[in-house]
Amino acid sequence: MTRRIFLISCFAMACSAPPVDVPIKGPPVFRAPPPAGGPALFVRGALEGDRLQVEVFGKELGSIIGYAFRIALDGLKTQPDEPAIIDEALGPHTSGEVLYLGKTTSSSLLFGGARLGSKAQERAIDGETRLAHFTLRVPAATGQLTLVDTSVRRLSGDGVVISVSGGSIGAAP
Repeated sequence: MTRRIFLISCFAMACSAPPVDVPIKGPPVFRAPPPAGGPALFVRGALEGDRLQVEVFGKELGSIIGYAFRIALDGLKTQPDEPAIIDEALGPHTSGEVLYLGKTTSSSLLFGGARLGSKAQERAIDGETRLAHFTLRVPAATGQLTLVDTSVRRLSGDGVVISVSGGSIGAAP
């Protein structure tokens, strides 16, 4: 019994250790696979010094009433002086027919947009459409951003099956 408790407590301490920042050696590069065919959420990025400019796109989603996604960060940090921007892909928020929400934490960014009201109409997102953009600080030689907890919905409530792809930072090949 004592061994089990000791192993569990050692495992818990190892998991809760803070990440260690490794200085960047050489020029890092941002890599993001091209989006798969069909409906997708994906990222594009550009490194500028120790900053990563990121854009999140949706493509071939069809007629939808809303979307939501979270971007999990590993080795990257949000920039509190540069807010994340949600693009008005479902229409202008000033119309009162659309609600956009965003939240930034130290380890993730959350975004969502939804058409509102009983007379809400779907909005088509057929071509590549930017849904959000933001800046991250790159404090380490490697980093990962992953699209998770994704949801795209039609007016009927049906979900849209999508592929997702994030990106990573590493040393140039």
